[in-house]
Amino acid sequence: MQSVIQHRGFDVLEDAGAIGGNDDSSFGVDEAFTVGRMLSWIDSAPRGRPFFLAYLPIAGHHPYETPGGGPFSSSDDIGRYRNAVHAGDVSLGRLIEGIRSRGLSQNTVWIIFGDHGEAFGQHDGNYGHTFHLYEENVHVPLLIAAPGILNGQTRVSNVVSLLDTAPTILDLVGLEAPAEDQGHSMLRGTPQMALFFADYSVGRVGLRDGRWKFIGELGSSRWRLFDLHSDPLERLDRSADQPERTRWYREHLHAWAAAQKHRVLSGVHQTLEIE
Repeated sequence: MQSVIQHRGFDVLEDAGAIGGNDDSSFGVDEAFTVGRMLSWIDSAPRGRPFFLAYLPIAGHHPYETPGGGPFSSSDDIGRYRNAVHAGDVSLGRLIEGIRSRGLSQNTVWIIFGDHGEAFGQHDGNYGHTFHLYEENVHVPLLIAAPGILNGQTRVSNVVSLLDTAPTILDLVGLEAPAEDQGHSMLRGTPQMALFFADYSVGRVGLRDGRWKFIGELGSSRWRLFDLHSDPLERLDRSADQPERTRWYREHLHAWAAAQKHRVLSGVHQTLEIE
């Protein structure tokens, strides 16, 4: 998946093919070997020099293969998924312990998040993670640990987006985010609207605005509005009794989708010019 990480400014890129290990797992990725390779890379870097490391684990992806099984029953997909997530958690723990044993834990900022959820039929036809925008698809965990910067535990109730990750990292280390960033630092506490889309689909887009969740398909009349405070399972469509809110959300999403297309096309044009 070079398109995900190429041209992102990384000095070193390594995938499962280069890392090796036990490939009897989802996508053939060995999380334990990956952690070992990351720690070796840290050991090879000049001592005391800051580093930025991005770890993209695959544990938790279909078909949820986990070498050695796990503590949960593997008789169904949910049990297999739990075993896969458990294996990923164990590997993350090894990485955390590796950072701690090298004396780096007190000056390392951790940003841990999921890039998607996982669906198991909570809504008709909704399995996996790429085809729909219900909460089981898009509501993900996000944790920040920054010793010496953030003291104590705080649960933030504001809606945030994964687009806010990069500005938050820069804010934590005292740097300004580029003007073209669409996200905002989570540390500012200002309520924001989260926007999202489903890839490999028919143009599904959506947003989260406080208690309201709005999803639909570009170019169609299939739009749904949910009040997640009273309807967390997204069963009752409120678009008919909230016409003005529905209209504004729909127009906002159409404008946002057009802006994203323009950004992508502009980026491709600039890349071709540079190359």
